[in-house]
Amino acid sequence: MKIISTYYQHKRIHKGTWISPDGNTLNQVAHVIIDAKKKSVVEDVRTMSDLNCDSDNFLVKTVIKQKLIITQIKVVKQAKWKQSNLQDTAKIKQYRTCLYNKLIGKEVHQNIEEEWTHKKR
Repeated sequence: MKIISTYYQHKRIHKGTWISPDGNTLNQVAHVIIDAKKKSVVEDVRTMSDLNCDSDNFLVKTVIKQKLIITQIKVVKQAKWKQSNLQDTAKIKQYRTCLYNKLIGKEVHQNIEEEWTHKKR
């Protein structure tokens, strides 16, 4: 574990997190602690003394950079239909007979429950 709130070089006003009621004493009472392996993720730590939050403690701002894992997705190109084949009557007739022959071999299920149990397997 590392305390990284004192690691970055800032003016003394940006390091203190608590100011005494008399306004003269500035102390660092709030810290940012992180695992030593993850220290490179933090870019900056500073206090925001100009924010008014009705407290004698200042808000501690931590800037973190997060690296995203990029995965490569293999894209499969789909074959495009040749639109010229749609005008050719011989090709349309060949397609219809091929489709008809495929549909002839299919069973027509009348009972939905039987078909559902068949699909679930």
